[in-house]
Amino acid sequence: MKCVIHGSGGVGGYYGGCLARAGHEVFFIARGAHLEAIQQQGLSIKSAKGDFRIETPKSGERCDPNFCPDLVIVAVKSWQLPEITEEIKNYCTPSTLILPLQNGADASDILTDTLGPERVLGGLTKIFSKIEAPGVINHFTGATYIGFGEYFQDPQFQNAPDSLSDRCRNLEKELDSTPGIDAEAFVDIQKELWRKMLIFVSTSGVGTITRTPNGVFRSIPETREMLIQLIREILIVGQAKKVNIGEDDYEWAISTIDAMAPESNSSLFRDIQSNRPPNSFDPRISCEGGRTVIR
Repeated sequence: MKCVIHGSGGVGGYYGGCLARAGHEVFFIARGAHLEAIQQQGLSIKSAKGDFRIETPKSGERCDPNFCPDLVIVAVKSWQLPEITEEIKNYCTPSTLILPLQNGADASDILTDTLGPERVLGGLTKIFSKIEAPGVINHFTGATYIGFGEYFQDPQFQNAPDSLSDRCRNLEKELDSTPGIDAEAFVDIQKELWRKMLIFVSTSGVGTITRTPNGVFRSIPETREMLIQLIREILIVGQAKKVNIGEDDYEWAISTIDAMAPESNSSLFRDIQSNRPPNSFDPRISCEGGRTVIR
């Protein structure tokens, strides 16, 4: 499988490294000192699942238009999506699959405006990783999970309603057989995206406002109540949008947050702490809440 990693930071660098180690042909898009280090020294992955190094990866600020990938993993920050869609279009083929891994639920919509719905999947990831130094990715704890599915439910790709498409089934097989990656294809990816928002939006919001990791704010009664109310609000908005989430998903979100490593925190928290441009906080909750049921 030929893959482009568009955004080779903590998320993209880790998954691209795993794919390259497994023998897939991978092109890493990066920039600045990180790209320079990758080109001069290779890409190093430090992981709770085992360290490894990709010695001479293909890399650059832009992908060769003749590379013709089967898969593009889009792992830039959400606010960067509008500016890279034309770049992606320049090196894609009609059969290339686009898999965005941003937090939130609107990345596929943004990419589709330029790339078309027939190529864009819905996707999410669960991983704690970062650029530790130029050319070095540190996956420091927890899962390395990718979930995805047909975002637009196009009948041309599905054998029947409520069934996985062949291309999603095949991609699941390729990714899940790659050491260091756990992958799962879903018929209803919208549900999974909103389930993740129950966790990401709530923990990112409370953690960033209080400047505390998960183990602190979930244990203080006042901030825990704030967390619970945020999860409830996201659930109500999702239900108003006809997303198939309910009370069991609320309970799942609470138990998942309580099981997170106490020292863990969100990418938004880390961006703010490091004075970096933050990953855009998903505005969908407040916008859709205003249109639907939240006043």
